Parts: sequence; C-alpha cells; structure tokens
Amino acid sequence: MRKLLIILSSLILACVSSVPVIAEETSSFSHIEWNSEFTSLPMFSKTINLSDDFRNYDYSVHLEYPEYVQMSASEVDSLKKYTYQPGEQIVVNALLGVSRKRGILDVNFVPIIKKGNKYFRLASCKIVVDKKQKAARAKSLKAEDETGTYASHSVLSKGKWAKIRVKDEGIYALTPSFISSLGFSDLSRIKVYGYGGRVENDVIKYTQENDTDYDDLEEVPLYRRANDAIFYAEGTRRWSTLTLNTSSGVYISKHQNNPYSSYAYYFITEGDAPLAMEEEEITAKSSNFNIKKVPCQALIDNDEYSWMSSGKTFFENYNFANGNSRSYTIATTDIDTTLNGVITVAFAAASKDNNTSVQLSLNGNSLGLFSLTTLAEHDVAVLGTKTFASKLFKNSNVISIRSSASHDARLDYIKIDYYRNLNFSGKAMPFRHYRTNASNFIMNVPDNDNIQIWRLGNPGHPTAQVPFTTTDNVLTCLVDNPSLRYMAVDVAASFDTPEKVGIIENQDLHADSAYDMVMIIPESGKLLQQAQRLADYHASKDGLRTKIVRADALYNEFSSGTPDAGAYRRYMKMLYDRAQSEADMPRYLLLFGGCVWDNRMVTAECKYLDPKDYLLSYESETSLNEVSSYVTDDYFGFLDDGEGGRILSEKIDLGIGRFSVTTDEEAKIIVDKLISYMDNKVCGSWKNDVYLIADDGDSGGHMKDAESVCKVVEGNFPKLALKRVYLDSYARESSSTGNSYPAVRNILKNILNNKGALVMNYSGHGSPYQVSHERVLTLADFKEATSAKIPLWVAASCELTPYDMMEETIGESALLNKSSGAVAFISSARAVYAAQNTSLNTYFMKYVFATKEDGTRYTLGDALRETKVSLVSPVTPQDPRDYSYNKLKYFLLGDPAMTLMMPTHNVVIDAINDIPLTGAEELPRLTAGSCAKIKGHIEDTSGNLLPGFNGSLTLTLLDSRDTIACLNNAGDDMDTYYFSEHTKTLYEGSDSVLAGTFTTEIPIPFDIKYTDLNGRLNLYAVNNENTVEANGVCYDFIVGGTADNIVNDNSGPSLYVYLNTPEFQDGGSVNETPYFHANLNDSDGINATGNGIGHDIELIIDGKENMSYNLNNYYVNDFGSFMSGSVSYLIPTLEEGAHTLLFRAWDMKNNSSSATMKFNVIKGLSPSILRATLSKNPAQTTTDFIIEYDRPETETEFTVSVYDCFGRLWWKHTESGTSDVSGHYRINWNLTSNNGVILPSGLYLYEVSVSCNGSKESTKVEKLIIHKQ
Repeated sequence: MRKLLIILSSLILACVSSVPVIAEETSSFSHIEWNSEFTSLPMFSKTINLSDDFRNYDYSVHLEYPEYVQMSASEVDSLKKYTYQPGEQIVVNALLGVSRKRGILDVNFVPIIKKGNKYFRLASCKIVVDKKQKAARAKSLKAEDETGTYASHSVLSKGKWAKIRVKDEGIYALTPSFISSLGFSDLSRIKVYGYGGRVENDVIKYTQENDTDYDDLEEVPLYRRANDAIFYAEGTRRWSTLTLNTSSGVYISKHQNNPYSSYAYYFITEGDAPLAMEEEEITAKSSNFNIKKVPCQALIDNDEYSWMSSGKTFFENYNFANGNSRSYTIATTDIDTTLNGVITVAFAAASKDNNTSVQLSLNGNSLGLFSLTTLAEHDVAVLGTKTFASKLFKNSNVISIRSSASHDARLDYIKIDYYRNLNFSGKAMPFRHYRTNASNFIMNVPDNDNIQIWRLGNPGHPTAQVPFTTTDNVLTCLVDNPSLRYMAVDVAASFDTPEKVGIIENQDLHADSAYDMVMIIPESGKLLQQAQRLADYHASKDGLRTKIVRADALYNEFSSGTPDAGAYRRYMKMLYDRAQSEADMPRYLLLFGGCVWDNRMVTAECKYLDPKDYLLSYESETSLNEVSSYVTDDYFGFLDDGEGGRILSEKIDLGIGRFSVTTDEEAKIIVDKLISYMDNKVCGSWKNDVYLIADDGDSGGHMKDAESVCKVVEGNFPKLALKRVYLDSYARESSSTGNSYPAVRNILKNILNNKGALVMNYSGHGSPYQVSHERVLTLADFKEATSAKIPLWVAASCELTPYDMMEETIGESALLNKSSGAVAFISSARAVYAAQNTSLNTYFMKYVFATKEDGTRYTLGDALRETKVSLVSPVTPQDPRDYSYNKLKYFLLGDPAMTLMMPTHNVVIDAINDIPLTGAEELPRLTAGSCAKIKGHIEDTSGNLLPGFNGSLTLTLLDSRDTIACLNNAGDDMDTYYFSEHTKTLYEGSDSVLAGTFTTEIPIPFDIKYTDLNGRLNLYAVNNENTVEANGVCYDFIVGGTADNIVNDNSGPSLYVYLNTPEFQDGGSVNETPYFHANLNDSDGINATGNGIGHDIELIIDGKENMSYNLNNYYVNDFGSFMSGSVSYLIPTLEEGAHTLLFRAWDMKNNSSSATMKFNVIKGLSPSILRATLSKNPAQTTTDFIIEYDRPETETEFTVSVYDCFGRLWWKHTESGTSDVSGHYRINWNLTSNNGVILPSGLYLYEVSVSCNGSKESTKVEKLIIHKQ
C-alpha cells in the first residue's frame, strides 16, 4: 500500500500524536475523468459528509492504490500554460467546513505528478479519510450543548434604562445633575453596563479569554468619589497586539476604526449593589524585570472621504491636487529620543498618466519619498503605505507631505510608533508593553496621592485597580501580564460627562429561541407595519415563525448599543446555536430596509441622511478598486463556530434577502406585490416561460455562458419553455448615438409590458441604469413596465444593483414598480467576472426550479444559499467551484422565504388526431391546413389523474427546431456561433379542462417549415380557484405535409377596431398615446405565427415605415376558440394633429383583411370616466371603488374623496397606476377616515377624479351607503 503526501487546510485544534488514527473507508474507487483539451488547471474535487460527532475529531486524507497514465505531449503543453509545478507525489488538500451544523470535508487536488522529465495523470485511486480523536477542546459553542453560552435573559429586560455615548476612549464622570437629566436620583445606586464601541470581531469567540467577545451587557465597575462616580469607557478604535518591527527595533501596533459608528455607547440603570472597582489579584510574588518605557502610538486618521462608494477605508477630505503639500502637527508625549521612532504614512493617489511621488519630512528634515503607480484596470486610486524610522522626533512634531503637482491625492493616516517614558501627565494615561511575563512598571509620578493604576476590562474581567507602591515620586506596579491594557488615573481630577442619548424601553432578545425567519428593520420603526403584514402572511401561508426586530434593539444586546453589523450576526448565531434540531434552526434573514456604504454617514454625500432610517451594510476593507471592493449580505449568514474569518471558503447557513426601502410607502409596494404573487392572483402560461438573454461580443462568451445554463434547465426541467434571446442572432443597427438592437429591445419590452415570464435570466454587460452596452433595456423600462405577469430576474452581470450606493438602480426600480417589473431580483452589487458568474448562475437555476426530497420547492433564499454552498463544496470534479470574492457580490433583492409560483402537477397528452401516443407505431402528423385534435389529462406528481381538476388549459404549438447562426456583430475573431431552438410558434390558445381531462382542436397554418420533424407542444393548466397549476411538454408528433381536401374561402378575418373605448367614432379625438384594440374572427383561425413573409398582424400609422408595429405577439385567442381573438396595443407617443391608421391581419390559410381609421391627437386631453361603481354598496366593513375610464394600460392618477351629506370631507386618497386591458382600476377602502375614525352608518357621496400625463381632471360623483350590522 502506498500513501501520497497530504496537506490539511482547516481551522481545527492541533492533534495530539498519542491519539490513534481511525481510518474511515470511503466508497469504491474514484475514477478521474479527464479532458485532454483542458482550458484551466485540472482539479479533482470531492465532498465527503462527516458523522454527527465530527467536532470530536481532527481529519486528514490520503490516497491509496493510485494508477497513473503518462500524459501526451499536447496535454503537457496545455499544463505548462499554468504556474503549477507538479512534484513526484500528489498534494491533497482537505478543508473542513460546516453547513447548518453538518460537517463536510472538501477534498481537492491536481491529479498530476512528474517523475524525471515525464508527466503522469492520475487515472484512479481510493480516497480514505483518517480521523483522530481530539485530546482536548477549548470552551466553545457545541452543537450538543449551547444553552450555557448565552444569558437566558438580557439585563435590559427589567428596570429603567438610559443610553449614553462617548466620542473617545477615556475616563468619564457621572454627576448628580447628569443622572438627574436621565430621570435617576440616587447616585449611590447607579450602575453602568456595556463595553463601548470597538468593532466586533468577525470570528465570534465566547471563551472569556482576553480580547474575545461579550455576550450580553456586562456591568462596568465605578470608582465612587464624594460627589460623583467615574468609569473607564472604550472608544471606537481598536489597537492590535504589539509586534516587533525588526528593521527599527520598535514594537508597533495597527489600528482599526469602527466602520459603523463614530460613538461608543453604554447604559445606565439604578439598582442594588452596584459593581465596585475591585483590586486586581496579582499571582506573581515579584519580578526582576522593570519597565520604564512602553511602546506608544500617535495617530492622525480623519475619515471624511472615500474614492468610491464602497468599502471601509476612508480618507481625509483635503485633496493634494489643490496645493500638493500639507503639514500636520502630532504629539509624541514623553518620547525617548535616544531610540528610534517609526512613522507610517498611508497615502492614496489617482493618476492615469504618471506615477505620483510622495515626499515626507519630519520637523524640517527629509525622511525620503515613495512612489504610487498609475491607475491599473478597475482602480479608482492607488494606496501606498510607507514606513520610516527616525530619531528626529520631538514631543511635538510637524510632519509635511508633498505630492506630485495636480495629482488627485489624499491622506489615509499618519501613525507614529515610539517609546514613551513612563512619566505620568494629564488626567489619565493608557499604557501597555509587549512582554507577557510578570514585570514591574516603573512610573514617575507627581507628588500626588491620587494616582491609581487600573487594568482595563475585557470580557469576563472588569476593570480593576492594580496595587502599587510609591517611593520618592516613583510608582512601582507589579503585574502578571504587561501586554494587557492599563491606565494611570488621577482619581481627583475633573472629567467630562458622557453625552445623553435617552431612555430606552425594556427588551429581552436573549430570551428568544426558535424562529424560522428574522426580519431586521431600521431603528425609526417606519417599516414595522409592512414587515408585520409580511410576517403575518408567512405565518398563515407557510407556518413560518417570524421575529421582527429593530436594529437598535440588536445593538443594545449584542454590541453594547453601538451600531455594528456584527450584532445582526451574533443574534442569528444565538438562535442557531440554541437550536437542538434542524427544524428549530433559523432559515431566513430578511434585511427589511435600505443601507448605504458609508455606515457612519461621515462623507459629504451621506451627512444629510438619518441613520435611524437605515440598516448597516457589510463592506470590504478595500475602497479603491471596482472589482476587489464589494458589499455582501452573506456575512450575516456564517453561523457555525469559527466562521467569519475565511468567508471565501465558508458555507453560508441562512437564506438572506433584502428590501432596499426607507419609507412605509416603498415597503408597502413590495409587500403588496409579494402577497399578490404568492396568492397566485395572476395565472397563465407565462409561468412556463424562462428567457435566457445573452449579450454580444467577448468572442461569444456570454452566449456560451447562457447556453451552459440552458443545458442545465433543458436537461433537468424539460417542461419549462426555454426561450433564447441572444443579441448576436439579431441585426445590430449603428447610429451617431451608438449601436442598438431594436428587435431585441422590442421583444424584451413586450415581455415587461405584455407577455410576462416566470424567470428572466441575463448574461452579459450591465450597469445600474442599462442592460448591455446597446441599452436593450434601461432603468426607465423597469420603472414603467406594466405587465402583472411578474418574473424573477437573475442577472449574471456587473453591478446592476449596487444597493448600498445612493443612486437609482435597475433591480431596486424593478422591485419598486407597483404592479410589474420584478417580484425579486438576483444580481451583483459590484463588478464581477463572467466565468464565476456562470458557475453561480448554473447552480442557482438548478436549485430554484428543483423539488426537494420532501416534495417542496426551494425558496429563493434556500436556492441562493445552496448555490453558494455548492460553489465551495463541489460534489463531483466536474461541478463548478468558486473560492473568490465573486460569489459574495451576488445577493437577493426580495423575500428569501418566497417560492417561485410555478406549476407543480403534470399535463399529459394522451392522443393526437385519435392516435394514442403510448405504444403508437407511427407518430401522428400535423399537416398544413388541417385541424389537429388533442386529448389529454391532468395528473399529480405520482402520475394519478386529478378528477377534481376543473379549469383552463393553454396550448402553445411550435414548429420543428431551428438552427440559428449568430452574426458576430462585434467583429470578434471567432467561428460562427450556432444554437438550436423551437422558434416558430404555430398556434397559442386556451380551452377547458373538466374532471381532469380535456379535448381541444388546433388549426395548423400553411406557414409551417415542412421539415417532417418533431415539433413541440407546451402545455399549461390552472384550476378555477387558481390553487392548482400543471404544465407539460410533448414532442411525440411530426410537423409537415399538407392536408387533403382543403377548402379555402379566400376571405380574410372580419375586423372590428377602435381607440381607447368601443364607443370611439372614426375621426374622433384621442390622447397622445391612444390604446388600440381589434377584435378578429375567421372560421379558419387567425395567423399570428409570423412565419410567412408578409403574413404578420400589423398596425401602420400614417403609412410610415418607422411607425409600423408587428402585433403578432399581442394577439390572444378567445377562450375555447381558435376562430376569434383580439389584439390590444398601447401606441407610442404621437404628434398632435390628424392621423390615419391601417390594421391588417391574416387567417391560417393566408387570406388577409384590413381596416382603416382616422383620428385626431389632442395634447393634454382629459380622460373620460365611463363609470364609477362600488364592489359593495351598501358597504359594511370594506368596499372597492371601481373606476372605468378610457385610458387602458396608461399611467393615470386617481383621487377618491368621500363626503357626508353636509359636505364634510371624511376621506381622501390619491394614487397612480394603470388599469387592466378593459380599462378598470380598483381602489380599496376600509370605511375609515384619514384620521382613523370609523365612519358611522349613513348616506355619503364619493367623488372620483382621474388625470393622465398632466391633463385636467375628469370627475364623477356617486352615492355610497354605509350600513353597519
């Protein structure tokens, strides 16, 4: 047996060598599939599920029985393109991960070795997992026993509490007048709780070790004086452990500003036995090591400006382009000038043409210079950090910076690390040392008996007094660990009081246990009502246990009241850790509110915002590159122990969504639309339609990416009607304003405004305001979309929705469209890469349509979570993987608990033209000019007939598959790209389903391809209650040939056309965007296929080619008949004056008819109210105002006013919207006045006013009776 070299990459405790190794045999041999024309470095990947007790073991992996095959010369040439250098043994990487408390071992390796000058590839092997029992474990969260980690109740659950804040670290005083201003009276009973404003650690550790994490609020000890009490308060800056800078001999420390808050917060209450400051117990008896000087830091770091609206790194406002030099004064108190000090300057510049030179001087002495390179691709600025050692420091220093003239440049920070003599000065002086062994601090102090030494607090170890001795003004203080933080305090000095924030209500999030979904809303509470509506809906529809929590309540218990994104995650982790089963783990997090990249709102762009109206965003550290800087919501979902530090490879545990809203009105739009969608208010065959849209250019890369997604959908979900819209397969037009695809734009706008779709999936270039460089869709198109058949949008594209930036975006506009646009939007918030986009897109489309083992579908949140887990845990070597930042940038703008409302049952064709499809020797044939008879039934997922199904069926017949050659409009160096699809629609119509069965007829037009190949029949059915939907697909027939004995009446369809209303008269007046409608009838059926040259349904205005409209896609057959139907179309804006229209249509046997009409366009013409009625009159609890007017599908403003018989106005409401095709618009009213008063029984008048596009109002007054039971 031969074992290969192993590398284990995981964050697990070190194994003890004496613990025996247990071999866990995996399944049979793994055969390594090999593609000799590899386009990336070959990598074998395998996911191994571990046992429930995986936390008790350390894991490693080895390979047994490897078999090798020598690589060919071409394979070796391909390998040499990469930097990988194989050795004589395979290096196996094994990464231990956890997903929703399940242990997973991700194994991968490059299956290549090199012996001498020959390369060999691995053909097969056996993968064996070894595990070692852990000798010991540190205290941490355990799946089997989490209850002891968290407080059962928050201290905030009882008593009276006030919130205070401080700007900087230091000593603060609580005076009688201060506590009185907060409503407290007894200083002797005052208690302080909290731990200040240092940013929470990304990796959560509750081990009660130094500098780890707090759970609930801890009490802060007070030092009580005669007339007040003082305490130490943390600020918002964290300093790292001291490390040696070897070149200078100086121990230095890095700083971290809290990116979420400029203040640190604490809490005050009254109670018995306040915590007094105790004396530190020193275990060491003595030490021979004396410390008379300590490493110290001085800092200038003004966070005021960011080069881009992204990331956590901020800069000074001053732009060196305005003068190219600036001086700064910085103190280094009591510096030891005999030793080196180290000055670090972080500086950024943005120059495209030349490097930026940065020269630094200290107290008039040049320290040297450094250079910043020009901007690379995607850079917005280049950051340089330079360190200089010097002995030229003074107690007060002038540091001058000069940069290249006219170059945009800004300071990040100046930091000085130096040795400070321990001479007490001022009121309080912090200090620490790098030693960790017992030592004596030796400090010179004034002749003052009021100096004390405090060891500053950390989790579980409150601030305490350290004993010391003083002799001849020299203080000696023995400590066990000098690397802890200490402060010398003059306890007789006067100190500032904190700032008041206010009284807070009692709360107890620590008492929470099992919830399925958590909604976090901003502090203002403006969004509570709509959040509650959605929570109540999910409770009744899905049985979800939902918790709505305000952001400030999370800060109070999980980050000491200081705004911190980590508080969201810590609360979710508490719920997750407490869960004793999968059923009780939280599943979803809905961030119910908008956010901005500048969480502190310190920049000029954000200073005017109210932080109470926003949630926090988790941003990347970098802020200078459009690709490497990002925002992600995934951070909130890493809940297993140890997660948060390696988010590129960690497995997310929550389905997360976000509503980017700040007002109740915006929230109501989204909640209304979601509830309507989940209630299945709008059904139809559009729920079969999935559009894959691909950009042009990039050597066909976007089409190839989309095609890989198509293959997954077609292979796994064949009943869905997949429709490719590849830009490069259409003619591209060029003009002075750029390139465009008019045909593509018309197709996509027709989907947005008419046809609708289940899913719209786009691969290609994009921005917040347009889809593709050719602007096939714009932000305005999403805002103005009118179709109520609302899709899920998936955009594998750059930053269509940077939700944390202060600009309108496509995704947000689509979601905020009141009745259309999108029901949810999945896209990236930053620039991304196409290859990784495709991996994510492919996985997501596989999950979002899939059915789980329990028969339910994945919700949007689950589908995206599983997608991202799969990207870091590929099950097979062929599965895509992504350990980059790319996946973090994708997010769900929508409800994570929502499921796509798609058909769940099956439509089955039993016979065509009375030929049974099961067991038929020859497939039935659909011939031109014939009428096909279709028989079938509806069945459940187990294949059982549904005899109680009564409803409607929609059939869409398509001709045989076409092969489409793309045009290479971009002129790339590439071979012609081909794809195939059923593109030609022969018929679409509806009929009845009774007792689960149906029989219908389909006319076959003359305009078929005559290929004698298989066509496709898409099927969709819904019952009368809109509660059961089914779909299906059939290929078991041939399209070709011509029917015998065809009778042709040589007459075209009969036509009845009008504008706006059926009462329209020829020559009448209309508005600038009139609504065209036509009723068509023909015994042979209406030809809307668009397959024959010139055989289109078309509308022509004034005989102009540029005002000719193909209306094939707008034709709808009447229910149960192929002989009649209608066309409705909103005509684009027309000029004022006289016009003529021509409408032409064809029957299935290619006979045509036409109709003409004259009309006059009047700008600002007021709409006409045809009728104003009520759904209930008399009304008891609610009623709907039903307004019928002559502007169907046109954005219109409606106002309803209700008066009593004395003319007093009780209720007035105004809203904008569009009617259905019949021109009806409904407004619901709960019989309550604008002031919340329920109107009594009686007779009332209601006035309806309607205006459109700035026109004058039209009004109508009717009577309403309210009759209370």
